[in-house]
Amino acid sequence: MGWVLRYRFPEQVSVRTRTWHFPPPLFLLPNEGLFFMLLRRVFAGAMIVLGISGYISLGCRALPSASTTPTPRPRIHLAAVVTAETLPTTSTTAPPPPPTVPPRASRSAVRPRYVGPIDDDTFIRLSWCEAGGNPTRVSRNGKYFGAWQFSLATWHSMGMAGSPIDYDYATQLDVAKRLQARSGWGQWPVCSRKMGLR
Repeated sequence: MGWVLRYRFPEQVSVRTRTWHFPPPLFLLPNEGLFFMLLRRVFAGAMIVLGISGYISLGCRALPSASTTPTPRPRIHLAAVVTAETLPTTSTTAPPPPPTVPPRASRSAVRPRYVGPIDDDTFIRLSWCEAGGNPTRVSRNGKYFGAWQFSLATWHSMGMAGSPIDYDYATQLDVAKRLQARSGWGQWPVCSRKMGLR
């Protein structure tokens, strides 16, 4: 059910009927164009007043007038520029030699080699570097297992069954010693280089 409102425009003689759906309008003006024109003028005047009051409140106490004369700026005189070519040389010493570039050090020269005995302590330090000494550690990519981070292929090639994390620390230590005797420190490339073993 709609609302029926009847209103008359001043320039028209006939009565118009308009159907409004819920909710009904709160008010109707006889000439909507005149209302919006007045509303625009009120807002424009308010904006001018607010603009001037904002200009004054920002520290500009008076609007600039045409009667004020600008103060002249002082002129700065620059001295003549003297280039390096025009200066006479007064030095009697020889110029310094060009800088030499030191030779690049290899990786083996950066870290000193381990010269101590290869014993259980060396393998324990290696396990701490590889897996924090944890015999049940598994690498993030899931390829390396145990305290010395054996791959399953390496573990099986040493004659062991299953996974390194199924065995205790002592068994993994024995397999690590045998693997180092067979293949060298290259089985643990990063940590053996950090420890100076290769």
